[in-house]
Amino acid sequence: MPRISARLPAVAALALLAACTVTPGVISGPRGPAALPPDTVWLDQNWSDEDRDLWWFTGQGSHMIPYDWFLALPGADGKPFRADPTLAGYGFLTTPATVRNPDALPVGFVKDQRPATDIRGQWLGMTCAACHTAQLRIKGVEVRVDGGPGLVDFDGFMNGMVAAMDRAAASPDAFSRFAAEVLGSNATPEKLADLRTAFGEHTQFLKTRIAANAIPRPAGHGRVDAFGQIFNQAVVHALGVPGNAHPADAPVSYPFIWDAPQHDRLQWNGSALNLGAGPLARNSGEVVGVFGTVNVNQPGFGMRGYASSLDTQQLDGLERLLTTLWSPEWPSKYAGPLDATLVARGKTLFAANCAGCHQNIDAKGSVTFDRADPNRRITAQMIDLGKVGTDPHMAKNVLACTADTGPLNGRPVAVLPFGPKLKPKDLCVNVTGNVVVGAILGNNPPVSLFQVLEFLKGSQALKAKLMNPQYKARPLNGIWATAPYLHNGSVPTLADLLQPPAQRPKTFHVGDREFDAGKVGYVTDRGPFVYDTAEPGNSNAGHLYGTKLATADKRALLEYLKSL
Repeated sequence: MPRISARLPAVAALALLAACTVTPGVISGPRGPAALPPDTVWLDQNWSDEDRDLWWFTGQGSHMIPYDWFLALPGADGKPFRADPTLAGYGFLTTPATVRNPDALPVGFVKDQRPATDIRGQWLGMTCAACHTAQLRIKGVEVRVDGGPGLVDFDGFMNGMVAAMDRAAASPDAFSRFAAEVLGSNATPEKLADLRTAFGEHTQFLKTRIAANAIPRPAGHGRVDAFGQIFNQAVVHALGVPGNAHPADAPVSYPFIWDAPQHDRLQWNGSALNLGAGPLARNSGEVVGVFGTVNVNQPGFGMRGYASSLDTQQLDGLERLLTTLWSPEWPSKYAGPLDATLVARGKTLFAANCAGCHQNIDAKGSVTFDRADPNRRITAQMIDLGKVGTDPHMAKNVLACTADTGPLNGRPVAVLPFGPKLKPKDLCVNVTGNVVVGAILGNNPPVSLFQVLEFLKGSQALKAKLMNPQYKARPLNGIWATAPYLHNGSVPTLADLLQPPAQRPKTFHVGDREFDAGKVGYVTDRGPFVYDTAEPGNSNAGHLYGTKLATADKRALLEYLKSL
């Protein structure tokens, strides 16, 4: 898509841009099969080994830390911080080296392949796969599930990495070894001084980010306040306004993302429209939240958009790959066969107690679902907060967040030269939308202006609906592999979810992958993090559907849920 001169009249520029031929995004770089550690298997989800390697290790424009720095960074025990026990302890999935992952980093850790621009060299980033790949231990077998919610402690990882950087900077011997590994034969006194300066500056940047997102109690394994962190990356770091920081205090479970491209709306609160350029906007926002950089201060914004680190071509290619992913079926080989009689009985109970919300209504209004149908489409079933009764923090935080717009004050909300303009203080969702759309327009996007306009028009209509806090119910295919449950991960198993809130666990451990096939979820008597439902944002109340059934009926319903 060619650049459009800012001097062109707006109407002429729009017409020219709309007429451009759009080339779909493609995933660049070498291709080869993914690899698994011993005693690990994956299920048939319609992806080849090559597809998995692309999904796990394709860069998107995330610039977290210089790549060579991360490889050389020492841990507390003197071994590399990236060593398997350290990163596995934060919930990341280790895997052998592959053609796209030559340094055997965990799933979702990638090197940005674009040319370096300063002493920091190429960057290490994170991708969707880091948090949206699950693994369950079933009778001694590690079962990896693509698109499932990970048990990643992202905030703990960030704190641990910064602590390792502080230790390295404070120890002359440790920093000398680090510098020797990074610089090699280029370790001149001038290069060493430059490296130490850059190292200190980046450590401080990471500390500033952590401080902006800080909350009194950690989110723990399997959760993060994605909206809060994306908002802060946009309204604090992109705008350069530290006072805009809001605590990221509404952590939610990483959602499972099979069928994501087939939904009309995404996110737990249904706020992401999957229309036109919507998928690219959603994925670009995710990259902004994990260290994507956007320069909103450059001259000539508007039709030119903003310069950024985002790789929209790769993002579009990965979204196309995601359209082919199927949800996982119950792993009878490892977890045991299902009871057909109970499944049949549970199907009737599901229709009476659950299908009113958790159904797929196609374009013709019929209720249907086929995980393998390439033309499947899923219409969001939005449930008012007052009806479902689950924790309100996430839904309300998104609506309440405001920020000083700083350098964006007076610019069009939608970046393009029309529509309402940003006020001196505006909603975080409007400011973030401007940053994300600007980054897309400035990055030779694989979408047409018509798709951008379609998304902006639809998003404007959606905003009115979002004023009433809601959560999204979705089809439950593959739900067996997505514990813990509810949007904030406050209920450890499906069996617990069928109990009245007063009888659900008040505290439980999270982070151990041992799967309880009977209760359908992870074991709760061990794990590195203790979830406390009494903490703000952690309520396990609400979702009373099926809680009054007899014990035998609950067992049948649970068996049917396994079969989806």
